[in-house]
Amino acid sequence: MVRTYGQKMGGAKYLLLSLLRTSLARLWFRLSDAARAQTLFRGLLFRELSHLEFAGAVPDATTIVTFRVPRQSLLYA
Repeated sequence: MVRTYGQKMGGAKYLLLSLLRTSLARLWFRLSDAARAQTLFRGLLFRELSHLEFAGAVPDATTIVTFRVPRQSLLYA
């Protein structure tokens, strides 16, 4: 079973593993959420690392923040 994550109002859905990979890239390269979204939009290396399609949709900063914040609170609880 493939699990996805996305906006509740019909926005694009992304694989959870892809969003986790973007979170790891954020830590490795010390990127902010906005910089990570911009890097995913421009950089082919980050798309390949995250297993996102080259011609497909890219998570925006809002999707990245809503994915990161609940998981971050689990780490520091």
